[in-house]
Amino acid sequence: MSALHKLRKKNMSSLKFKSDAAGGFTLSCNAFHLKSACKMPVIDKIRPEELKFSRPTAKSGTAGNSKGEVFASSAKSPLFSLERQFFISNDKKIFAAKLAIENTGPDSFKLSSLSPALVKGNNLKVADAALDKWKILRMSRHKNDVPGVYRPSVIDWDFIDAEFSSAGVKAGMGVADAGKKSTNELRIISEPCISIRRDGRNVPGLFIGVLGQTRHLSSISVKTAVDRKNLDELETICEFDNILVEKGDRRETHWIVFMQADDEMEALKSFADMLASEMKFKPSTRKKPNFFCSWQFYGEDLREADVKENLKSLKQNKIPIDAFLLDNGWMDNWGSYETNLKRFPHGMEYIADMIRKSGFEAGIWTCPFVVERTSPVVKQIPGLFARDSKGEMFPFACGREAYVVDPTSPYAEEYLTKLYTKLVKWGFTYHKLDFLRALIVEADKKSDIVFHDPKCTRAEAYRRGMTIIRKALKDCYLIACGGIYEGSIGLCDANRAGADVYGGWFAPERDPLKRKDEFRVKLTSHLRRIKQNVFRNYMNKFWHSDPDALMLRRRTEPFRGDMVHYKLSEGHFTDEEAFTCVVNHYLGGGLSCFSDRIEELPKDRMRMLRHVSPQIAPPAKVIDTDASECPSLFFTELSPASRTLGTIRTIAAGNWEDFPVKKRIYLKEFPLGGKGRRYSLYEFRTRKFLGIKKSSDILEIEIPPHGMRLIRLAEFTGKPVILGTDMHLSGGGCELADVKIKKDSIQGKTVSRWNFPVSIKALFPSNGKYMISEVTVKPGRSFKISCN
Repeated sequence: MSALHKLRKKNMSSLKFKSDAAGGFTLSCNAFHLKSACKMPVIDKIRPEELKFSRPTAKSGTAGNSKGEVFASSAKSPLFSLERQFFISNDKKIFAAKLAIENTGPDSFKLSSLSPALVKGNNLKVADAALDKWKILRMSRHKNDVPGVYRPSVIDWDFIDAEFSSAGVKAGMGVADAGKKSTNELRIISEPCISIRRDGRNVPGLFIGVLGQTRHLSSISVKTAVDRKNLDELETICEFDNILVEKGDRRETHWIVFMQADDEMEALKSFADMLASEMKFKPSTRKKPNFFCSWQFYGEDLREADVKENLKSLKQNKIPIDAFLLDNGWMDNWGSYETNLKRFPHGMEYIADMIRKSGFEAGIWTCPFVVERTSPVVKQIPGLFARDSKGEMFPFACGREAYVVDPTSPYAEEYLTKLYTKLVKWGFTYHKLDFLRALIVEADKKSDIVFHDPKCTRAEAYRRGMTIIRKALKDCYLIACGGIYEGSIGLCDANRAGADVYGGWFAPERDPLKRKDEFRVKLTSHLRRIKQNVFRNYMNKFWHSDPDALMLRRRTEPFRGDMVHYKLSEGHFTDEEAFTCVVNHYLGGGLSCFSDRIEELPKDRMRMLRHVSPQIAPPAKVIDTDASECPSLFFTELSPASRTLGTIRTIAAGNWEDFPVKKRIYLKEFPLGGKGRRYSLYEFRTRKFLGIKKSSDILEIEIPPHGMRLIRLAEFTGKPVILGTDMHLSGGGCELADVKIKKDSIQGKTVSRWNFPVSIKALFPSNGKYMISEVTVKPGRSFKISCN
């Protein structure tokens, strides 16, 4: 059953809509009421006067995965004709709007934007609540932005997260250098979707989403009045970037979807279903990988000897990974991408061959849309690059002077194809593509990017470039980092969920002034990485979500004295914080990777890697979406390898305070089923049995600072049950096979690529009491747990 179908089965009220001759519409249901005007196109930065639309004509149509009727009407001006389309699903649960413009005038014009919806002031009502009772889920365009729920009338850290945009941050320099943001902003931008509801858990609200990012980028803007007590306007803006529209040309927006949403996370899953259908996306069958990445320890100072050392350590410690990825630092320059022979004297083919002979796929880093200024490519192919409004090569703000590659250039396909064909020929089959946002952000917000094809939007240029690379890489595993999300659908195998991680809960910082900057400390904290990961985990429908690497080392000084990358190589996570990092990978439901100098990785930290390898968990459901600063309650449900175990359910609970807390967990808030069901509760970190609880009970548990507790729930019917294991966070989801449960014993087999023994705990009911038994066995061995 699709997420949208599940959402419809909940008591979603029917939508009623009515269009008007000015192109606007009214939409209402039990949860919300809105009245939208039709904003005229922004052409050559001039807005034409309002037009009168014809009487709508109806025909059957689709929006996403919904069937229904499309009502179309049109209006004409001396310059263009404007077509307005409204969609209503057959069951009246989904409404959508779009605009299409055709140049019918004598001359060309430049199209800046189209706005399918513009709601002013009191024309939006959500659950009859005043704006100071609203809670808004804001999603965001850039990976370094922080999605989450905020209150538009309250200036707190959630508001600051929503207000922050990383568009002006220098790539590769970290969001730590973003500078403090003003909290005077009245307008907050979301993309690709937004949810507005009244304060409270699971109350009805309004969800708006843009079904695509291949024709244009979009902004859903919510602006409050100066007093922050009332709405000034809500607008859906389709950004056409001043593209050229010649006589006879037609440009069309994506569908803008409106629906009732009682549960933000279910609404996001439904939105993903609609988006997948709209883009005719076919899910991949590739498994979620676990791999080693060099960046989060070595930075750019990676050397051939480091690769050899870590490959040897992987073999000695029998750490099962799928790929070994060389990040930035292996090349002579960004552009030519030949081997830096000072660091790798034997060349990249030799390195790839060495990795493959060690039993892993070879991975490599590039930034395809960025070429550094000193690269020979700049002089060799000057026509390769995008321009600014003055005709100069379009710069990209990063740690070095660089220019942006123009995918619409006649030289782009040959350049990109040759580059990735060469890397594949060298033997690299995992490819991390970084700084993809170069095509999207403005250069220091001073100039618009100008492509060789004047009819191409930024979204279209991005899609064109990624399509060229995907074709060149064929079946290689492609990891996108820093691009646009919806525009990458169908073109990548993995996608980064958030900003780069650092070697501590708070980023290591030597500058005492920066350590006192609360904004900087908060923004670079690992808590923000968790927030990014869990709010974007619904995107696992399209790829393997990448939470960035685990950094489990203990280290107080930078490796080789490298003060440039000390925030990477140092390791300041406490044991509890390190465990939280591991749980974050589990909650993301995507791939898992790590970055450490394995030779110095402590055994207890090394053992943590097995908790999420292999990564079998689906993306966790966020329960308390509106918790201050970051959600702290998560629910995962998965089917284990051994069906005898039944459905495995886990609850993850976090403590984001700097001191221990006793957390009350209301089990009724989790989708556990009817009130009569009972569950055995077992906590993974402390390996404690927490009792038999009803789905309506309350659990109280103590959690240390920045810590997490992972509780496994097994439905209890009076028969023996597996409580959990010490191997995988699922507590048996992948490491137990052929399990047979009898009245007085449980037997089966352990299955694991890890060279660690597996401890298994089971509960046996006896005369109204419970007896817990435990066995520890080597991987690949049979086990039997008895109640005697």
